[in-house]
Amino acid sequence: MSLDGHSSGLLVKPEVAKRQMDAEQSTPQEPVPPDAGATPTGPAPGPQDPRTATAKRFHGTVTLDATRVVGTLAELPKK
Repeated sequence: MSLDGHSSGLLVKPEVAKRQMDAEQSTPQEPVPPDAGATPTGPAPGPQDPRTATAKRFHGTVTLDATRVVGTLAELPKK
């Protein structure tokens, strides 16, 4: 087997894969109830919180001093 950069392959150790497969087969499966895939037929639930979402965006313009950019940026939340 050869793999290059465009191949999609998976390399596994055979003994590890065999142990995993044996463990999965020996684990008993729980029976699935007949209605496990059924969906409720009642009305769809409404939103939990009827309040409308408020925007949390803030816009502004600031003139930055080229010699103190970091200091000016640190002060912005205070304004």
